[in-house]
Amino acid sequence: MVKTRSLIDRQINPGCRNSAVKNLQLLLRAAAIRQQAKGNDTLVRAAPKVGRLDITDWAWADGDWGANPKKVSATTVALHKFQEIARIPITDTVAPSDTTVMRLAEEAEILFDISLKDDFSGVLDLNNNLCEATYEPGADGKGSPLGCIFYGLQGFPRTVVQLQLGGNFNQGPPEQIQPGPIQMNCTTYANIAMSVYMNGTVQIDQYNPDVHEIGDYGPHLAHRYGFALMVKKDAKVDASVFRTAEEIEEYVKPGTLYSIECAGGRGGGVHHEAVMYDNIVYHSYPMGYAPTILDDTLDEFVDRLQGCFFYLYQEPLPDVPVFGGDKPKAYVTASTVTVP
Repeated sequence: MVKTRSLIDRQINPGCRNSAVKNLQLLLRAAAIRQQAKGNDTLVRAAPKVGRLDITDWAWADGDWGANPKKVSATTVALHKFQEIARIPITDTVAPSDTTVMRLAEEAEILFDISLKDDFSGVLDLNNNLCEATYEPGADGKGSPLGCIFYGLQGFPRTVVQLQLGGNFNQGPPEQIQPGPIQMNCTTYANIAMSVYMNGTVQIDQYNPDVHEIGDYGPHLAHRYGFALMVKKDAKVDASVFRTAEEIEEYVKPGTLYSIECAGGRGGGVHHEAVMYDNIVYHSYPMGYAPTILDDTLDEFVDRLQGCFFYLYQEPLPDVPVFGGDKPKAYVTASTVTVP
């Protein structure tokens, strides 16, 4: 599991040739593309050509930072120009926790903040900070998703950054740095929301940015955080299945976070993730425009997911054993909570 991940994972300087240099170059490229989109291509125009390639070309990030001392490095020129624009100290060496890394991610629009509050107010702050996010194209099953994933950033506990699985490279790390803006889907949002609620951050053992095997393809997302599946007492069949808003309201408690998994309907198995607090359901939903984070009443939520049934997972409570045995373990199937 990943506690924290820096876009630059080691200190680098001119003369280096490695994946950290490539990530710095990709950050510069992503920042330049967002500048162009906003009508400010200062960084693009400042960076010298590398052969026939400019800073916005994919192939520009080759992991080579000025290996030839007789040649002016495009990486150095672009880095210094950005630092000048951002009004931060101009340096050659770049370390994981440098302000340069955070400011580049900010300019690339792949960064958002969390408040470090480990209660539901932290989730509300998260929702507010994601108010301009859109739904990840293809994540609704109608296309090929980009595979947006979210990491913490070393040295900046309040900061979350967006990467994408895959990308346009044939070589390199499985995650790629590409320009934003931020895009969410139901699973990535629920993953971050539960992490923030339980711990105030994503830089913890229980948080794992990889969610592509969650749902029908792997373990239940809520089990990462010790949530327990709710089972109706004395139910003869479908003991863990909830079908209506009224049935859910009968069993839940105020001041408690629940993970809701939606199954059936047009999506087949489990195909939508949400969290609920005080009978308001918060989830990322493909609306076709920003904001993607909705706050539905239970009635609105059930109506929106017509034809579905729901599994509920309750947050760990001091008086409710979640795991069997004396030593709780993360990432194992949690026990059930029988409700009256």
